[in-house]
Amino acid sequence: MDSSANKINLPSVLTDIMQPWIDVVEIAAAGMGLNVMKVAAEVVMSLQRLIVVTQDLENLIAEARLASDNLGISLNQDGTDHSKPRIEAMQGLDALIMQLREAKLNDQAKGLA
Repeated sequence: MDSSANKINLPSVLTDIMQPWIDVVEIAAAGMGLNVMKVAAEVVMSLQRLIVVTQDLENLIAEARLASDNLGISLNQDGTDHSKPRIEAMQGLDALIMQLREAKLNDQAKGLA
């Protein structure tokens, strides 16, 4: 799937980390809520290990994670319209990606880039 990650203009190590989160938010179907939450949690941990986390980044990571968790909850509820939580999760990711463009890789990540 050709996702928006191809257009995010981040260092390749960050693009590689963000791709699964973007993909799962874009394509997860009903009943896949735990998958969405798991991928979001794993990506957040990876980001925190590889970037210098400023207060702005910390806030945006938390907001994107919360929006993804809300999507996950929605996906696990029968008869729920998932479009609004999915849009909100994508908006959270978009805001995070915008800020990640200014993020500084820590020493560990610089060796991977």
